[in-house]
Amino acid sequence: MQFLNSFIFNHLRFQIAASVVLLVVEILYFMRPQIKILSTRIFNLILLSATIYLLFDYATVFSLVYYDSFPKWLVRFLHQGFILGFEGTFLFIYIFLDVTTHNQQRLSFFEKIFIGTIVFFSLVTILFEKIEYYISDDAVYSYGPMVNMVYIYITILSCSTIIKAIIASRNVESRRVTSYVLFSMVLWIIFGMTQL
Repeated sequence: MQFLNSFIFNHLRFQIAASVVLLVVEILYFMRPQIKILSTRIFNLILLSATIYLLFDYATVFSLVYYDSFPKWLVRFLHQGFILGFEGTFLFIYIFLDVTTHNQQRLSFFEKIFIGTIVFFSLVTILFEKIEYYISDDAVYSYGPMVNMVYIYITILSCSTIIKAIIASRNVESRRVTSYVLFSMVLWIIFGMTQL
């Protein structure tokens, strides 16, 4: 039992660290008065999506460690929730940057097409692509077409966000926001590479 506990803990170290950081951010954020503007609502969605992602991430680890005790449909559902939250976080960061650097303007037609395409193909992938699970005495993880496509979408969103942030940083008024977004993107990319 002690081995199992340490085994689970080893697989949750990054999730625990991410949870602590997210909790600190949420406490500091919600202690301040909220301005009712579009970017605030988008930022709330980032926090919600990141929270959902982490909760499902914990659940996926438990579902693989105790794979024989979980219905197979539930293991798949937990991974789908994890992927949806993971992609959603990157998507909302992209939207947040766009809204913030365009004076709270709603997304342009091109941006809506771009985001709609990503969302459509992401949902198709999550619902219909195959996912496999590797389970051994020293490691548990998921792999397969569903997982591979997730990292393709995340790469597209990350590169798009970074390029948009670099372009927006030319505007002095947007520099502060873009620097925060770039810093958060670096953290998320490191976390994503660790997951990969």
